[in-house]
Amino acid sequence: MTTNAGTIDLNAALDALDGNVQLLRELAVIYIEDTPQVIEELDTAIQEGDDQVARRAVHSLKGLSSTFFSEDTTNLAGRLEERIANHGVTAIKEAEIDELKSNIRRLSETLKTFREN
Repeated sequence: MTTNAGTIDLNAALDALDGNVQLLRELAVIYIEDTPQVIEELDTAIQEGDDQVARRAVHSLKGLSSTFFSEDTTNLAGRLEERIANHGVTAIKEAEIDELKSNIRRLSETLKTFREN
């Protein structure tokens, strides 16, 4: 099942977990609970110009999102991580961070629905 116009591929995620729906639900809870804190860390790092913390936060968001085969979110986070590594947080645009946050919110909403079913 692919939902939200390709934002998440639950079939691929389930295949990666050998069909373990309960484990996928537990990972969904972790995603829903952890991403707001990581986003807050990212926002603070950007405000403070802390390249290392910003890169680590984006890397975490990339990893969390890849669990659910969220290609758009994973790819965007990967591009941001690379740009921060090469040029620092000043090289990323506010619109890109807004897009990343929007993708994560959509993914979280999808996972809330999945978790409850």
